[in-house]
Amino acid sequence: MLHGYCDESFGQEGISGYSCIFSEGSTWLYLCWEWEKVIERTNVRLASQGRKTISRYHASDCSSRKGEFEGWSTEEDQIPFSQALFAVLRRFPLNAVGVTLDTRELVREIPEAANRVEAFTYAILMLYMMMEVGRFFAEYRDIDARIALTHERCVNTMGFSSNVSIL
Repeated sequence: MLHGYCDESFGQEGISGYSCIFSEGSTWLYLCWEWEKVIERTNVRLASQGRKTISRYHASDCSSRKGEFEGWSTEEDQIPFSQALFAVLRRFPLNAVGVTLDTRELVREIPEAANRVEAFTYAILMLYMMMEVGRFFAEYRDIDARIALTHERCVNTMGFSSNVSIL
């Protein structure tokens, strides 16, 4: 069984994206343990300094130092934390697929999408992302492999939910 974790990003400038990181199912267990250790160590440091702890990594909040990352410094907090998390990702065999869409082009091509841009964008990006994941496995893996995809829902420290779809 192969697992993929997906997330979308709706951009301010009309560019939206959808991506999926995927690997063998057992990889995720060990990756999550290591990922959570980084967050736990960070929280121990923050608590010892009398600062607010974090519940999870959220890339846009961390990079902009907003939400749970408000008050973080770039040099002492944000960069070392992100580097530690990325080091975890480098230790495991992962594959990624990402697709983007210019929503301005979408509305030009499908004027009916203007009233529901986010819904149309999400559906199109998810479809193309799933096609790319399927193409990857058809070319490089057992074509009969089962793939479980989980969409990010901000539930635990990595943001993974238990809502799984089988492709």
